[in-house]
Amino acid sequence: CCSKQIRIMRVRPFSFLEEVDDAVAFPTLSGNVEDYWLVSNGITLSGGDVSTWDGVLGNKTFLASTEKGGWISSSNADFNNEDTITFDGNRGIGYIDTNIGGTDTGEVCMALYGAPHPSAGGWGTIHGLTGLGGSPYNFVEAVERGVNLTEHYLYKYPSGASINSSDLTYGKGLYTLSSSSGTGAEFYNKGTTINASSTYTNYYTTRQQFSIAAYNPINSASLMGIVDVAGYCIWVNPTNIAADITALDTYFSSIYG
Repeated sequence: CCSKQIRIMRVRPFSFLEEVDDAVAFPTLSGNVEDYWLVSNGITLSGGDVSTWDGVLGNKTFLASTEKGGWISSSNADFNNEDTITFDGNRGIGYIDTNIGGTDTGEVCMALYGAPHPSAGGWGTIHGLTGLGGSPYNFVEAVERGVNLTEHYLYKYPSGASINSSDLTYGKGLYTLSSSSGTGAEFYNKGTTINASSTYTNYYTTRQQFSIAAYNPINSASLMGIVDVAGYCIWVNPTNIAADITALDTYFSSIYG
């Protein structure tokens, strides 16, 4: 029969103590926010594994991969004793959408607040706008990934090119990707400096597929390490992406340390 569905709701023992993430206002960004995610909000478990993760605004929902969707690391000491979702090489979440940011134009930005799990020693694929491994590829891929525990890449398609990051360090922070017309794909590693970028001439937004901790939103694969994820945000068409990254990093770090 079906696995029991459990909705996570954390309650403080005293009414005057509210959730820390409820007390911190989400920042105003220069672009339009599609949705943002906090592990304290919208998690559904099935058999102890994350099956869905609803955005705080209620616009988007990540679904578990065909394997599993990660597990909750309760009161994670590395994240200010807040809960995180932990993924390994057999787990991931994602969702499929279309035309976010406009039809064949605009810019889509994706930011993940997370860190390698302490036992991992490094990580592999983290997040991005990804493919299903079939054709035609009617969108442009922008994926932050690693092929081993030390090499950090921006992967983009068309051309299937991997561009080395100028910063291979790992640690807790905000990892940001953008995919846009004209500019191409850009990867910011724990800050506002572009660590890897690539241009392309064609830009397609049909069947956009967002993925966390897996190479695509359907099948978990290619993770070299174990990843703790605390929060996520997708926003589009920013006028000041550096300021947005700073604001998001400040927001997530105020909750998760």
